[in-house]
Amino acid sequence: MTQAHEQAQRERPYWFRHILMRCGVEADKIAEQAAQAQYSDGEATYVEVYAKTLPTLLTAALDAHEEALEQLDGSRLGQRRPRQRHARPLGPHVRGCNST
Repeated sequence: MTQAHEQAQRERPYWFRHILMRCGVEADKIAEQAAQAQYSDGEATYVEVYAKTLPTLLTAALDAHEEALEQLDGSRLGQRRPRQRHARPLGPHVRGCNST
């Protein structure tokens, strides 16, 4: 499953693990509820639901993150940038040995 999201894992490994753990907890809750249903097969149902739910949750979380980044970049493009002041020239002590 993590192979499907290698780029996200490479770019932000700690964040990716955090999202993966959060999705794992959510998938665990959903699978536990399914396993306790009246006509379920207990552990087999748990494993099946967990295996289906975790990739879906992770993909949704990564998609939402990418969309939020795109919206953030778009809102930054619409803003006016603050005017930059011109830097003062550096003194002779900074320019090096060639100053006379």
